[in-house]
Amino acid sequence: MQPGPPVQPVQPRQHFRWTTVRHFVRHFIRPAVSRLLHGRGGRIGLAAFAFLVLLRLFSSGGPTSHLSFSRAIYDRNGTLLRLTLSADEKYRRFTPLDRISSDVVEAVLLREDRYFYYHPGVNPVALVKASSGYLSGSDARGASTITMQLARLLYDL
Repeated sequence: MQPGPPVQPVQPRQHFRWTTVRHFVRHFIRPAVSRLLHGRGGRIGLAAFAFLVLLRLFSSGGPTSHLSFSRAIYDRNGTLLRLTLSADEKYRRFTPLDRISSDVVEAVLLREDRYFYYHPGVNPVALVKASSGYLSGSDARGASTITMQLARLLYDL
């Protein structure tokens, strides 16, 4: 009987290495995002996306044209008796903008998108700050504007 090859000891399973992920992000993801944001292709893609969103918004009859609203039931004196859910199970009543107090509008803009009047729907400064914070893992801030939030709600993005 001849001796077989020596038995190799079983290596313990190595744990997942976060350094590999950091290396991948640092040397692949960051340069790719940087090229997209700073290169001509990124600007063309962003402009095309903005054009398509605007085209969709203005060609569909407005942002609320396909929404269903809650049904309000009033008594003969004008007192609200019941408000039903809309088709997507939300309470939604249409209120024209001229019936909303300007203080409420300003408060919403101050809290949600203070640069609403100064950017074209996407705040590039906030987007760059949020992207760099996300890639470095140091900051948890958002960059969505009211326009982006509306697009996400309307088109299930």
